[in-house]
Amino acid sequence: MRVKQEELKSIVEHYESLIARLEDEKRRIKELEEEIRECKLKLVKANIIIKSLGGVMGEWQLLLEKQKKKISNLVCDTFIGAAFMTHLAPYPKPYRDFCVQKWL
Repeated sequence: MRVKQEELKSIVEHYESLIARLEDEKRRIKELEEEIRECKLKLVKANIIIKSLGGVMGEWQLLLEKQKKKISNLVCDTFIGAAFMTHLAPYPKPYRDFCVQKWL
């Protein structure tokens, strides 16, 4: 009889531990489902932002190309300005204007 009671006690303890584990897993499932819901909501918002920025991206690319051209011309423009000041400064203004018109 005592042996059977010990067996029953161990079976009941095992059963209770399984029940506790089941409750933990159910709680974890609820947490994961909530996390999935939040992620789906974030994904929807991200898609809205991406779609709204799609048109702006083309504008930014055009602006970037313009800036690249300006930067590549900066060295040349600086050189021409320095040459103009160095070589044409002694000449009268009408002659300097004439030279600028010829260059452009």
